[in-house]
Amino acid sequence: MDSRGTDHRRLHSQLLGQYIAFWRKQQDGDWKVEAWNMSPAFVEPRPLPPGFGEALVTGRRGHLPPVSRASEAVALRAVDAAFSRASVRLGQAEAFGRFADPDAIVAGGDPDFFVGREEIVASRQGGTAVLSWLPKLSDVGPRGDLGWSMGEYTITGPAGAGYGKYLSVWRKNDRGRWKFVQDAGSPNPQPGE
Repeated sequence: MDSRGTDHRRLHSQLLGQYIAFWRKQQDGDWKVEAWNMSPAFVEPRPLPPGFGEALVTGRRGHLPPVSRASEAVALRAVDAAFSRASVRLGQAEAFGRFADPDAIVAGGDPDFFVGREEIVASRQGGTAVLSWLPKLSDVGPRGDLGWSMGEYTITGPAGAGYGKYLSVWRKNDRGRWKFVQDAGSPNPQPGE
């Protein structure tokens, strides 16, 4: 079920997929996937606009003080929980606008990817579906400026309720605030089915 409460599984006989992943470099130098989510896609993805996301890779690169991964992971989970409460209280558009990085991408949904905060907010305007979630796990990178959270969501709209899991990748901005840079959810059957 998308942000407007439409169940696209009933509209297509073949579904495309898209995924996001959070990788961690191991002590032996190998990279391994630490968190991964696959979502259905409804059309082929479009190319990103020229220069999109450059701030994510050219942002602050200076020395960051050592961090406690455990403490930062708990703090990130608290931010994600606050994001969910804002979604219920203020609506999806307002909440996603407050918690999205300017260069965020949301995978899945109506056309394909929603690219940038403005497009993400516009995709959620006018919908009556209520989206809430419960973060279950989170972790951060060694510098404490990138992290991920995952959990379970419920979306309730005119057509009923939809359930699933999600993965969000977060970046701490120059003001020390966590903003999500990538988000995707994938549907699950109703609990108990």
